Amino acid sequence: MIYTDGTRLRAKAGSSGAVKGQLYFKDPIRITGKSGGWDRVVLKAKSRGGLPKGTTGWVAHSHIIPPYCGGL
Repeated sequence: MIYTDGTRLRAKAGSSGAVKGQLYFKDPIRITGKSGGWDRVVLKAKSRGGLPKGTTGWVAHSHIIPPYCGGL
């Protein structure tokens, strides 16, 4: 689950990755991979920001609420 409003979903891990859209508090996600301080996620439902269910991308780990983030 996303912890903060306006969290950027990026095309690749790192702050230089292109922004695909924004995620908001309580948007449901599943973690599918990790790279450094970044988690690869898939949306489990349409996001409050309008991204469709199934969208994938990278989110800084600090924006994810454990233990509700799914697991590998």
